[in-house]
Amino acid sequence: MIEYIIIAAAAISLIRVALGPTIYDRVVAIDTFLILIIALLALWSQNSPLYLDIAIVFAGLSFGATLVFSKYLRGEKIWS
Repeated sequence: MIEYIIIAAAAISLIRVALGPTIYDRVVAIDTFLILIIALLALWSQNSPLYLDIAIVFAGLSFGATLVFSKYLRGEKIWS
């Protein structure tokens, strides 16, 4: 049951990505979508612990990508 709620929230987040008035709204919506996917993977890890490893790696990559993209939007140097 909770899986369907997470999937519905992810779908709403993707709609926000498509309709976001500014690029900043889209970045926040993408970050929210990625967090929901991580939550879904963590939920599925009850049956298979491999999903938890995938969720941890995905969370790190998602965090790094959000930081790099936000620095890019602010016009800062990404690698300093």
